[in-house]
Amino acid sequence: MTNKIRMPKDDEVFGYFTKRSVYARGDERKSNWGSTEHFVKVWVFSDEPAVANVEYSCPNCGHKESKQTPYDEPFEFPCDGCSKIIKVPKLDKRLGKKKAKKKAD
Repeated sequence: MTNKIRMPKDDEVFGYFTKRSVYARGDERKSNWGSTEHFVKVWVFSDEPAVANVEYSCPNCGHKESKQTPYDEPFEFPCDGCSKIIKVPKLDKRLGKKKAKKKAD
């Protein structure tokens, strides 16, 4: 695996894609999603499901980088600037997919 990310081409299919705000542990802004400049953007191609392409801005030290790293759930990786673990947060229930209502028979 290389540190150089693989950029998508027009006809390529993602197995996974997300861009989310990330916060340092204890950051009070976490309850107000999107209120930080720190982010993590992850894309995994269908033909390489074990490799994540990542662009990020560390919430702890501000280091910005693009790299490839092994992909596994739950997804987390170390910052190359400060070595702290950056965890990709789960979607907030308010922002995530709405559950389909069960029809009463």
